Amino acid sequence: MEIKNLKNNTKKVNVKGKIIEKTPTKTFSRMGGEGKIAVAVLEDETGKIELTLWNEDTEKYKVGDEIEVKNGYVKLFRGYKQLSAGKKGEILKIE
Repeated sequence: MEIKNLKNNTKKVNVKGKIIEKTPTKTFSRMGGEGKIAVAVLEDETGKIELTLWNEDTEKYKVGDEIEVKNGYVKLFRGYKQLSAGKKGEILKIE
């Protein structure tokens, strides 16, 4: 799927792109421990979308990496479309 075709509340999204920006990782408290979050910008030839990186994924991927999100989902967060792998999806580095 191309980034320009991603719509709010879409599930089972498979998309490839390049990470062109990434925020510093933030740590937060949650029930039973800590979590980590970072937001990356994923780009393909059709557009850009924010990609939420959770926990170990925050350190696994960096600017310049080509990745594929499999079985992800798109939601609106603060008025912007955001892509996430969530619990059922995965992010893979394309070598």
